[in-house]
Amino acid sequence: MVFAAGALVVGLGLGLIVVGPRLGGGAAPAAATAGAEGHEGKGDQKVEARRIFRLDNIIVNPAGTQGQRFLIVSVAVEVTSEAAEARLKASEVPFRDAVTGMIERMTLTQLTQVGARDSVKAGVLEFAKKYAAASTVHVYLPQFLIQ
Repeated sequence: MVFAAGALVVGLGLGLIVVGPRLGGGAAPAAATAGAEGHEGKGDQKVEARRIFRLDNIIVNPAGTQGQRFLIVSVAVEVTSEAAEARLKASEVPFRDAVTGMIERMTLTQLTQVGARDSVKAGVLEFAKKYAAASTVHVYLPQFLIQ
C-alpha cells in the first residue's frame, strides 16, 4: 500500500514536471491569438480576433475525498480584445485561486455527473467575465481528468 502511494506521488510529480509543460505549452501561441483581425469575412463583415488565455494544470482534491481523489483541469478563456486578455494575464493569480476554490468545493458526485463540465464552465465564466471585464467571453476545458 505504501509502495503504491509512493509510486502515485512520483508519477504525479513526473507528470507535472516533465509531461505537463510539453502538453500544456503555457501561454497560447501567437498563431492561436493572432485571429483574423482586419480580415474580411463573408459578406464584407469583419471577423473579430480571438485571444486565448490559459490556466494549465489546476490540481484540486474535490470536497469529501479526504485527499484520495484529485482533478486536473486546464481552462482556456477566449476573449476578443487585447485589453481583456491583458487584464486576465495581470489577474492570473487571483483568477487561478478563484477557479481552484470553486472546483474544490464541488463533490466527486457533482464532478462526475452528466453535464458536470458545463457546470464548471459556467462557474469559470462568471470569474472570467469579472477578471477580463469583457462581455464576450468563452470558456473551454481542454483538460478535465478525475483520478
